[in-house]
Amino acid sequence: MKQSTASYQSIKVFLNKHGVNLIAIGLLSFMLLMAFFSVKDDSLTMDEASHLPAGYSYLTQKDMRINPEHPPLIKELAGFPLLFIRSINFPYDIDGWQKDINGQWNYGFYFLYKMGNPAEKMIFWGRMPMLSVLLLLGIYLFKWTRELFGNRASLLALFLFSFSPTFLAHGRLVTTDVGAAAGIFIATYYFIRFLKEKTKKSLIIAGITLGLAELTKFSAILLLPFFGVLIFVWAVSQTAGWRSFLKTFLIYLGYFIAIIAIAYLVVFPFYQYLVLNYPAERQVRDSRFLLSSFACIP
Repeated sequence: MKQSTASYQSIKVFLNKHGVNLIAIGLLSFMLLMAFFSVKDDSLTMDEASHLPAGYSYLTQKDMRINPEHPPLIKELAGFPLLFIRSINFPYDIDGWQKDINGQWNYGFYFLYKMGNPAEKMIFWGRMPMLSVLLLLGIYLFKWTRELFGNRASLLALFLFSFSPTFLAHGRLVTTDVGAAAGIFIATYYFIRFLKEKTKKSLIIAGITLGLAELTKFSAILLLPFFGVLIFVWAVSQTAGWRSFLKTFLIYLGYFIAIIAIAYLVVFPFYQYLVLNYPAERQVRDSRFLLSSFACIP
């Protein structure tokens, strides 16, 4: 009886220290394997026909005229492996690149299928960085849940994530949705960590991850009012009396402005690079046309 009790305690200690990590690695590995093998010979999706060629054009042409309705980070990640594929021909002379305003479909399909490029190889390797983004989201989901609720809850959350049809289907494709989910989740994690620690290091990391989140999808701009609400709630929870609350709130608001400034320093170089060869007069023309469709410009 004593021996069985000791064995049980040994197993329990092992699970607490090492077993949880091993199970997490197993779940993430299984998820990646399912996503990886489903990528092979899978046909191109509509969004990928725009996003993947756009990402390649950003890196090679320093020009963001294709698919400007989404930030560049995810598309650039997808386009990066294509830089190592030899003899890719770029469609400089077609209307989709030269004349059309955001001629993403004309340009994308022509680039992939009418220039003699190895389309299947390009699509396969363009999807590989998306698996890394999916893995990163899973790691932070496990990490944050474990910090908040312990081992069992973190494994349950990771199990549901690893077998989620939504993440398995979209996490392997060159689209912005899973990238945005990862960016927003990780930025929120580090912002809340800053609220708890209030250190220079945590402030800088919060700013960097906020900037990267803003580069995944334009809807990530909603992080700014969301973080403002978090600051308000945090100040209320940490103080007693309105004077103390106001002082704490203003202090954290100042920190938040610093975090936004760091995020700007992350975002600005990305866009600066993408307009180096994008003529200013064309930027104005394209912007006016695109914004007019959203009633932003009369």
